[in-house]
Amino acid sequence: MPTSSDTKDQIISVASALFTKYAYTGVSMSQIAKALGITKAALYYHYPSKLAIYRQVLDITYQDLCHHLSIVQTGKTAIQKLRQLIWAYLNFGLSKSGLIRMMVAESPNNLPYLAKYIFHFRQQTDIIVHSYAKKIINELDGHLSDTLLVNVLNGLLLELSLSAKKPNIQTIANRTTTALLGISLSK
Repeated sequence: MPTSSDTKDQIISVASALFTKYAYTGVSMSQIAKALGITKAALYYHYPSKLAIYRQVLDITYQDLCHHLSIVQTGKTAIQKLRQLIWAYLNFGLSKSGLIRMMVAESPNNLPYLAKYIFHFRQQTDIIVHSYAKKIINELDGHLSDTLLVNVLNGLLLELSLSAKKPNIQTIANRTTTALLGISLSK
C-alpha cells in the first residue's frame, strides 16, 4: 500500500509534467487528479491548492538543479569545471525546458499571485549558479565575470529551450567555453 509520502511524490511528478506541458494556468486540480487516477478530494487531502503543488514543484526542481550542478566539482582544471558547469546547467535546463518556457510565459507580471514563488526560485537558481561561477572564475584568475557567465548561460538556456532542434549540449559547452575564454580546447 502506498504511503502518504509516495502519493505526494506521485502528485508532484504528475503535476510537474502537466505544468511543463500546459503551464500553470492550463492545469486544474481536476486534471491532476484525473492523471493520477484519484479523486479531487484525495488530491486536496495531500495539497490544499494548485499553488501549493506548484511551490513544491519549484522546490524540488531547485533541489534537482543543485544535485545536477554538483558534477562541476569533479573537474580537475578550471577550464574543465567551466565546461562542466555550462554542460550541467544547459542539460538540466533542457530536461526542464517546458518548465523554463512556462516560467517565461507566466512571468510575475502576468500572474501576480505567483510572483513571489517565481522570483524566489529564480533568485535561488541565480545564487547557486553564481556560487559555482565565482569559484571557477577565481581559479581562472578573474579572466571572466561571473555575471557575464550566468547571463550567457541563461540566454543559451532560453534560446535552446525555445528551439525546435535537439542540441548537442557537449558541443555547445565546448564552444561556449572557447568563446568565453578565447582559447582552443582541442587536445
